[in-house]
Amino acid sequence: MGSSSTRPSPWPRFSGQKLRKLRDEAGLSQAQLAEAVNYSNDTISKVETAAQAPSAELATRLDAHFGTGDTFQELQPLAAKEGTRPSSAPTPTWRTPPRRFASTSPSSSRACFRSRSTPVQS
Repeated sequence: MGSSSTRPSPWPRFSGQKLRKLRDEAGLSQAQLAEAVNYSNDTISKVETAAQAPSAELATRLDAHFGTGDTFQELQPLAAKEGTRPSSAPTPTWRTPPRRFASTSPSSSRACFRSRSTPVQS
């Protein structure tokens, strides 16, 4: 029996999609929107991709910029509460480059190469 607390929340993604839709409709690039609301382009990108929940201040500025009433301010606590992977979390294993050898010492690497390069006698 799965509980609803184990499922990822839709709120960070929804707020990011809403931001992207409004930005596209306004004909703005991420950099242009970032400049207009006085936030970094990186922050706008992370909010749009749900890698980061918008701060309360950013939500207020987005509502003021797009004239959306309290839309982002109402979504912000939901997105932040159910939020996203913190930036200090470990990198997922699929992003970690594969290791070629169990040991990283140069001598063990040379030994492994030597053992594979020895010709087989028949």
